[in-house]
Amino acid sequence: MRTIQCVRAGWMVAAVSVCTLIGGAALAATTTERPGSILIFPKVVTSGTRDTVIQITNTGNMPDELRCFYLNGQTCFETDFSVSLTKQQPTVWTARAGRRVNPTDSQKGLDPGLIPPLPVNFSGALICTEVDTSDFPTVRNQVKGEATLVDRSGSSTSGSVSKYNAIAVQGLNGNMDNTLKLDDTEYSACPASLVLNFLRDGEAAPVIKTLGNAGLCDANSSNPTAPCNQDSQCPGGTCQTGKSRVLTRLTVLPCTLDLASVTPTKVVLAFNGRAYDPASSNPDTGDFTGGHPFSCWDSFTVDTVGKSDVSTNGPGGVSPGGPIATMNIRGLNPAGGNSPVVGIAEYFVSDSLANTASAAVNLHTQGLCSAGTNFNKPCNRDVECPSGLCMFSGPGTTIEIPPEQ
Repeated sequence: MRTIQCVRAGWMVAAVSVCTLIGGAALAATTTERPGSILIFPKVVTSGTRDTVIQITNTGNMPDELRCFYLNGQTCFETDFSVSLTKQQPTVWTARAGRRVNPTDSQKGLDPGLIPPLPVNFSGALICTEVDTSDFPTVRNQVKGEATLVDRSGSSTSGSVSKYNAIAVQGLNGNMDNTLKLDDTEYSACPASLVLNFLRDGEAAPVIKTLGNAGLCDANSSNPTAPCNQDSQCPGGTCQTGKSRVLTRLTVLPCTLDLASVTPTKVVLAFNGRAYDPASSNPDTGDFTGGHPFSCWDSFTVDTVGKSDVSTNGPGGVSPGGPIATMNIRGLNPAGGNSPVVGIAEYFVSDSLANTASAAVNLHTQGLCSAGTNFNKPCNRDVECPSGLCMFSGPGTTIEIPPEQ
């Protein structure tokens, strides 16, 4: 397991090098570090091998009530339930098991209410909003959350965990109706665009390649198929390297959601990025573009981008180039205009024996130029937008929630 313990440290080195290339992350309209009035968990899964642990905390000194909605990513149907938290109360449950109201069971803390279990093979999102005692949406900005994706397969990936922070939407001037306007007036707007830093799918993990089990001994060795990293570990034979791998999975959710009428939101993701090769004398290996249409919710590996999808700028995808890339992600409405999205990324790092570790990250956010020659181009400062401004908030969106029964 020493190999896997090294993976995260190595990934951080690569991630830092990419982050410096984009000039740092811009402040976002939403937050993953402060409490808000709406919590969005973009990825909740209960597959045969994985489960999701949900944690929500009331950070305030007043009780807080929540209406929560599991969104099925395949059907776009919702399952709603209520959560009641005393002042400064944390609560926790697993998506597959839910949580019953039973003070005598083994679950720690006060029961927050009946939380339904999800079926096996569920994949989708969780959205929670603060409400008053009559279940009308209200603004207190008291809740924060975390999600932990846990592997329970019993295989070489067993025990691997990925953790991310829920996306908190700040309440500004709530009007207590069931149309939650994320427009920087009622609630904070969603970010204009997102940024993903990643190692190219299928690339060798740099730390495993240097220190861990990046290869297997060939048949001429006295230890055929034994894990190795150099020929000296394979007496009589050679070490066949390049068998470690990094896979990046992107999960996205539209900021426009109609949970009341179960109407899927259609979005086309537009990708604009640049690849790098730190080992080269000319590390900048060129730009790439791509596109990916989806409806309601989606989770996909980055290596699929541009291979079978229709790009908004013609066929594209992650071009042959350096092993490190940074990519801007912008949501488009198929009918025209921008359609903001939120999401997370998961990195899966494997050695030559298929020992796998995972890590989830909240995506960086980035602005878009409001006008001028760089209209809709990614930006971090106004100076990058001649005749325009660098806008970090996307256009206003709405989350329609059903009335309480």
